[in-house]
Amino acid sequence: LGWLIYEATWFIWFPVSLVLILREIYKKNNIKKRVYYFFIAGFLQLTFIVLNRYISSKVQFAKRVSKSITPTLITNINLFKTQLLTNLDFWIYPITFGVLSLVILAFYTSVLTKKARYLFLILFLLLVGVCLSTILYAFAGYAVEWTGLFSRVTMSLSFWFVLILSCLFGMSFGTANRWIKMTSILSVFLIVFPLAKILLKNSEPWKSSWLEQKEILAAIQQPVMNLAGDDSLILMDVPRGEVPIHTFSAFWDISGALVTKIKTLVRKKKNHTYASVLRRGEWRTTWDGNIVRQYWCTSPETVLWELDAKKLYLWTYPQVEATVVSAPYEAGCEILKTDN
Repeated sequence: LGWLIYEATWFIWFPVSLVLILREIYKKNNIKKRVYYFFIAGFLQLTFIVLNRYISSKVQFAKRVSKSITPTLITNINLFKTQLLTNLDFWIYPITFGVLSLVILAFYTSVLTKKARYLFLILFLLLVGVCLSTILYAFAGYAVEWTGLFSRVTMSLSFWFVLILSCLFGMSFGTANRWIKMTSILSVFLIVFPLAKILLKNSEPWKSSWLEQKEILAAIQQPVMNLAGDDSLILMDVPRGEVPIHTFSAFWDISGALVTKIKTLVRKKKNHTYASVLRRGEWRTTWDGNIVRQYWCTSPETVLWELDAKKLYLWTYPQVEATVVSAPYEAGCEILKTDN
């Protein structure tokens, strides 16, 4: 169900179900249950897509299908070279050696067995999964970034890479002699160890961001949260955190984090945003007494989003109280104003 509901994992069931069908064919078992799974998952997937698009058409800030799918896919090639390969640094050599060794050993040992064509088909289907995930991200307007805030898009790709690595190891290890098995283990170690080391290194900014966000939330007193209502909005002037992860970056980030601190939820009439953040050096924020508008400093006339608010409050970290804001209000982009 998770695969079907979360957009980033749409269609993961497709290659997986085909792999399961192949497995039953190889073992000469009845494939009926696997075929049922294939068609039921397909029907449910289409249902969720229709529901997702219908709901998105009714929501102002929902994801839309990108108009730049092909350029985004081309961008993936540049990001692969500039982010992933650069980040691997000197670790690229043991990883490359490990991958090539594992591929050669896997193909060498599998062609000696009758199940070779099934294993090759499984590998092909797993590569189809990589392509599906990449194309799906491009439809949503996301390139595959390997570092920083948007490295989270590698989640579904990592799923496929783990299966591909496991499949290659299984092919080389399953029916091989002792020396090939030892070489296979060494190859996996040369791949996994450097990647694990790099993962720990790149996880540090995420850890710092999480700790800082916890400190920000702990500093917000309950009287400040009690200001949230059906017609009010709290502007949060909080630290941006460490590049490139930062802390709270959008109104849905801070609003979602604050829900647990609001004693009485305020969605009685309609969906309403609890709070937004002041990114003074990046955004211009205005309020005319009815609507809060936020703009990029680099595009001061293009509205990033509009948030309804009859009452506006400003809370500055780590103050105890929030202040009442009077209309008209404007803040942000001070650096650009100074330059001009």
